[in-house]
Amino acid sequence: MDIEEGGLLEQEPAGKSAGSPLANDVLESSDHQLAFERLSTAAYLLRGWIWETDADGRFTYLSDSVLHFSGRPAEWHYGKTREDLGNYVVNPASLEDIREKVAAGEPFGPVEYQRIQNGQPFWMRTRGLPVFDKQGNLKGYRGVAYDITTEVQQRECEFACNEKVDRALEILSATVDCFPGAVSVYDHELKLAFANSKYYALLDLPMAQFPVGARYIDLLYFLGERGELRGGELSDVIANHMEMAQSGEIHTFCRTRPNGMCIEVASVPLPGGGFVRTYTDVTAVSELRWKLQSSEREIQQLKARLNAAQLEIDRLQTTTHRAAG
Repeated sequence: MDIEEGGLLEQEPAGKSAGSPLANDVLESSDHQLAFERLSTAAYLLRGWIWETDADGRFTYLSDSVLHFSGRPAEWHYGKTREDLGNYVVNPASLEDIREKVAAGEPFGPVEYQRIQNGQPFWMRTRGLPVFDKQGNLKGYRGVAYDITTEVQQRECEFACNEKVDRALEILSATVDCFPGAVSVYDHELKLAFANSKYYALLDLPMAQFPVGARYIDLLYFLGERGELRGGELSDVIANHMEMAQSGEIHTFCRTRPNGMCIEVASVPLPGGGFVRTYTDVTAVSELRWKLQSSEREIQQLKARLNAAQLEIDRLQTTTHRAAG
């Protein structure tokens, strides 16, 4: 790799430079060659290249690996500033940040920006350190740059996917809100992942106390202490509910709240753990069912009385016939 004599690679003795640590290295010509071959190889393996500019920001050196990533040979860049290299279409403020740092003789980066290279977008990340002579005058900058096009595309893809997911969740939330009952979703750690507004209203739960992330076991203790879980000692009842939630099975049951409301609860397990649970106010249905059952009992009692009366009538008729004969 050829390095021009008198370029930025000719460093001053240690202690005489006010610049970056790289500016204090004193190497023989052959050592320069070996050092930069090593650095160039390392930069290539890291999907990048080494660059140098003069005090006016014009490129004086780039490692050969720049051709692989940018599609332009190193010599094509020489004498050009960053503004000359291509059409910067994204975040032009990043170049202004570099200019301000260079004007102040300060290190810059990492800075990300995009160029249009052969009609294609090309993203890169760069950072640089100032190089000074022994009098403290700025000779230029030395730095590294990396091709981050794939990284940026992945970020954009993730952002687009997240937007789609957020939109889908908004639609799902609106759909669930139209459901006549309450809905809650608990994840594999049995923490609340989603709940519609009816969930808090139907169960009289304080939203601030049970936000997304609240533990299911805390809900059980809250309901138990309020007298809404029956069937034995509270610790045993809660243990049964936790076992039910972790069983991975479908469960449906009804419970009556202290205010007389009857709630039908349906729990469906989720792949990987957790469950979706719906709560429906079936008080009216329960009361109707109770009334029907009560009516059925009354009907059965009437039928029994009618049967007994019929038997008595039959007996009296038989006795009368016998007396007449």
